[in-house]
Amino acid sequence: MLVDFRARGHHRGTGNSMKQIILDTDIGSDVDDALCLGLALAEPSIELIGITTVSGDTACRARIARKLARLAGQSGIPVFAGTVDPVDDEKRFFWHGQEGDGILDESDRDALPTETGVAALARMIETHPQAEVVAVGPLTNIARLILEAPQTAAKIPQLTIMGGHLREITFGQKSFPFGIDYNICSDPAAATIVLEAQIPTRLVTADVTLQTWLTPDDRDRLADGAGPARAAILRALDRWTPIQRSLFEGFVGDLSGNAAFLHDPLALACALDESHCEFEDLGISTGWDGDVFRTYEDPKGRKIRCATAIDGPRFAKFFVRALRAL
Repeated sequence: MLVDFRARGHHRGTGNSMKQIILDTDIGSDVDDALCLGLALAEPSIELIGITTVSGDTACRARIARKLARLAGQSGIPVFAGTVDPVDDEKRFFWHGQEGDGILDESDRDALPTETGVAALARMIETHPQAEVVAVGPLTNIARLILEAPQTAAKIPQLTIMGGHLREITFGQKSFPFGIDYNICSDPAAATIVLEAQIPTRLVTADVTLQTWLTPDDRDRLADGAGPARAAILRALDRWTPIQRSLFEGFVGDLSGNAAFLHDPLALACALDESHCEFEDLGISTGWDGDVFRTYEDPKGRKIRCATAIDGPRFAKFFVRALRAL
């Protein structure tokens, strides 16, 4: 069945009204997903309709998201475990091993909803027609939605994706490899389906998100007066920082001043207010560069609204201030 995904234009929101968000996340590995959820829970302009998880042990990821919502006093937010494997069933998803450490305990093993993440996405889109989808993990759930319920997927008013890598970005004196973009690279089939679907899309790419991060001083400011949810996120941050350094220092050098990149929080923030970045409408295509699947600027490609520049320290200050409300 052919569905016109272009029937609905970009949804810009209105003034001070709350924005309804459905968050699709691989929370639990890189701490940026937990930081993103923290921002969603702290930000008064967001009505978080629901959360779906993706990639690997999605039940564990769902329990992490549910626990953070409970700690924030927002236990009514529904959380659903989504798709485990990539669309093409290739085993590309990473599991670092620290997922849930510092957040989950034995009391968090109670049952999750039986509804699948993809089914929940479809239902929430149908029942909340103004809700925008923010996808900050591999695009597997979104691709499955397009394949299984294309008419429902066509109703998404705006999809914001953290993923892609368009332009060279350096850290210190070294360039990040294009394969650093995990969300797109880890499920190429899903990324192709989603980026070709003509759903109104905003792309916040890795070459932009790699320019903003929390410093150790930012971490200490967040620790001051932390409530239960923020304290749990900080425990996850403390476990992630040495992992990030071991992953990155081999090819970009010293990360001692970087506690965590703010990839996913930036994508969520841009769904609320594009002024956090500079944006351009660019033609985008996907394809293989050797053994790396990536996004390209292509004048003949599908037009997508893409973040292209950021004042990284300015955004980090905004984020710390916002998360301190949690």
